[in-house]
Amino acid sequence: MKKIHNWLFAAIFMLLVACAGGSPVTSISITPSESTLVSGASTLVIADVDIANGITPNVNWTTTAGSLSSTKGMAIRFTAPAVTTSTQVTITGVSAQDNTKIATTVITVNPPPIAVTVAPIAAITAGGTTAGLQAKINGTNVTAGQVTWSIVGGVGTLSSATALNPTFSSNTPGSALIRATSTSDTSKFGETTIIVNAAALSVTVDPIAAITAGGTSLALNAKINTFNATA
Repeated sequence: MKKIHNWLFAAIFMLLVACAGGSPVTSISITPSESTLVSGASTLVIADVDIANGITPNVNWTTTAGSLSSTKGMAIRFTAPAVTTSTQVTITGVSAQDNTKIATTVITVNPPPIAVTVAPIAAITAGGTTAGLQAKINGTNVTAGQVTWSIVGGVGTLSSATALNPTFSSNTPGSALIRATSTSDTSKFGETTIIVNAAALSVTVDPIAAITAGGTSLALNAKINTFNATA
């Protein structure tokens, strides 16, 4: 009699679950459970749904940032957003058969490594022309305060250490190694070399004047390339 009661209780319980429309989904999980990406990179996100036999599972997807290749499916591709600081993005998968079954994964998105480039690699004439400078970080022109400028070796001077587009000049022939250093990461910098050519030799004498014979005298001065000649 006790066995009959137990069987009857189990049958009634199963009937109540069926009438209540019990969920066919037991659980849902996402792979990877966490990950790290650089801005612009992508990764595959896969759902695993434990569901009753004969039912094809499906998952609805959302993300707090970045983009998804699809908002439905068992596997989607996530593309990381552009960020300037380390940012956490949460991707959520919800069972299409039971919206109470939810799983999430957290993707840490980091900005790309800093790469500084400097232009131009140029030649100028001593005491004559100047060279304008331009720095880029990861291929984009820098904005105010992103780099500082310095001459790490050679001749010449810069018009500014902090300007967006400083100019380089030199009265002395030779070369200059010019560096633009990232202010957010001083271990990252770009360099360019500027050659300073000697100016063509030009001698001038002044003054051109008239004096009286046997009377006044006239002092003469010679200049080489506009600089007073030395002994």
